[in-house]
Amino acid sequence: MILISSENDSNLIYLKIIGKLTDTDFKEIIPAFEQKLDSFNELNIFVDLIELEGWEWRAAWDDFAFGIKYWKNLKKISILGDKRWIKLSVTVSHKLIPAEVRFFDSFRKKEALDWLNC
Repeated sequence: MILISSENDSNLIYLKIIGKLTDTDFKEIIPAFEQKLDSFNELNIFVDLIELEGWEWRAAWDDFAFGIKYWKNLKKISILGDKRWIKLSVTVSHKLIPAEVRFFDSFRKKEALDWLNC
C-alpha cells in the first residue's frame, strides 16, 4: 500500500509505503507526480520506507522505468528507513540518477524533511 500526499504550494511529495510494494501500488504514484509536474518542473520526494517489507519484481521494474522517464524532474529524494538493504539500494541509486538522494535512519525524520526544504 502507498500513501501519497503533497501540499499545493510546494514541490514536495510525501510517500509512505507499507507492506509489500506491488505493480498496482506503484502505478498509483504516476498520476500524483504528473499532476505535481503541471505546477513544478522539479520535484522533491520524501519516501518513508520504515514499514516496507519488500516489493514484487514488476514493481521494481516500474521503479526503474519511472526513474528513466522522470529523472530530469527529480531534484532531491529523501529516503527514511531502518533496513541495511534499503540503505545499500539508496547508495547504488545515487550513482545512477542525477537527483540528490540521501538515506536517513528512521529516527531522523525531521532531518530528512529539513534537508528537502533547504
